[in-house]
Amino acid sequence: MKKAIVVGSGIIGLSATYHLWRKGYQVVLIDRYHRPVGASIRNFGMIWPVGLTDGPMYERAMRTRSHWKTLSSEAGFWFRESGSLHIATTLAEAELLSQMTKAFGSERGYRLQSKREAERISPMVQTKDFVSAMYSPNEALIDSPMALDALSKFLEEQDAITFVRGAAVHEVRHPEVLTSKGTFAADQIWVATGMDFDAVRLQAPTDRPFVRVKLQMLRFQPSNQEFDMKVPLCGGTSLIHYASFQAFKEASNAVKEELKARDPRILQWGIHAMVSQNGRGQLVVGDTHEYDNSPDPFALEEQNALVLKYLKQFIKFPKMELQATWNGWYTKRTDGGTEWFEQIEPGVFYVNGIGGVGMTLGLGWLDELVENHA
Repeated sequence: MKKAIVVGSGIIGLSATYHLWRKGYQVVLIDRYHRPVGASIRNFGMIWPVGLTDGPMYERAMRTRSHWKTLSSEAGFWFRESGSLHIATTLAEAELLSQMTKAFGSERGYRLQSKREAERISPMVQTKDFVSAMYSPNEALIDSPMALDALSKFLEEQDAITFVRGAAVHEVRHPEVLTSKGTFAADQIWVATGMDFDAVRLQAPTDRPFVRVKLQMLRFQPSNQEFDMKVPLCGGTSLIHYASFQAFKEASNAVKEELKARDPRILQWGIHAMVSQNGRGQLVVGDTHEYDNSPDPFALEEQNALVLKYLKQFIKFPKMELQATWNGWYTKRTDGGTEWFEQIEPGVFYVNGIGGVGMTLGLGWLDELVENHA
């Protein structure tokens, strides 16, 4: 049996482990932490094909969604085929949603919604400033901390997979990985270190076009334990954040100018305001985006307040209590690329730079890579 080592147990590392195992490899997964604690659990839990442009990226997102559905049964975690609702509160936003629906409606199932229809889709729709909405049936939700924990346990239970936890990786030089818990060897080595993109010594230059992205998020517990928002909600900031909407350049730029005029801090802090609900009934709210390789570690209440203020233009929040706030960090390419795959040397592969769409693309991307290179 061929052997592989995976460095990093975020969603990219777990995806590599899963697909290598399915292809018949004996896999050792090494991580310095004892459980997932990084960007892969500090997110909305959204599998979000609606944000991807047509073609290979959208197809990859749909494959990833299919993998999540399969794994939810195999590993036993919560998975919801929710769809998504995108709400316009200005004519410019409504125009962009209309263009999106005309371009992709028949292929992807997008439908424009009236005020009354949107209220039936989610009890959290605020109709005071409502202009229109677009419903997409393709999105799904997981509860990221619970799903990553369950996926890790499922993989660790397999005879051909071994987890080495609490091990700092110092250097990779084929066929060996040098760690604080000894040296391991394999036919193939896959390095997926996420935001710690410069932490492991590789046999290659380190000047990749990467930057760390800091996000800030909140989680609320509704007072009514049975409350169900039914579908994740987002508004105008999504129309300038995702590539699928940005493709309609004139309309997207019009929305961007409106947001800038409304409050320049929306663009300054990279606010992308959305709400989802996890498998424990909690509302996950966010988020902000700051780009710095040495990010400020402190959460700013002013940013949280602005996110909530913006969301209240199109969302009616139930009575709820703040349960948690946090920062997250991930790696993004600075040159406009959507991911980074590199063969460092024969048998050593480096995967990173997928940005904030690891949950949406990771399983599908690593499926392609393992199929082609393992």
